[in-house]
Amino acid sequence: MTVVAVRIPKALYDAVVHDLLGGLVERPSYAQIIAWTCEDHAEEVIAELTYATTTSARAPRGRKLASDSVPLTLRFQQLTERASLDDVIRRARGEGAKITRTAGVVAALRVAVKQGIPAAAPQVAGSAVA
Repeated sequence: MTVVAVRIPKALYDAVVHDLLGGLVERPSYAQIIAWTCEDHAEEVIAELTYATTTSARAPRGRKLASDSVPLTLRFQQLTERASLDDVIRRARGEGAKITRTAGVVAALRVAVKQGIPAAAPQVAGSAVA
């Protein structure tokens, strides 16, 4: 396991908890959601990262207001889950832009909220596989 601590915008956290995970009986971990999204929707995550990188260059250098954020501690399985995130970040870097894991996590969660997580479809009671 690899532990990665990040801070995500509160609005995104609320969307993940209520919109993405709200109807699920068995919830995947945040690390699983991020890994699945990076595997299933890599191009969208890369597009989100590219957009975030270009707009962050336009941030004011003067006074900045504090942002409302939520800390997350993600527990990635080293060889599978974290590799998916790191691969998407590496591909999005392209021209050498610095992209943090936090930016990758935020981008993946934004895409997950838009696309959903099909790998965690709710199971019907009594439909257990033997």
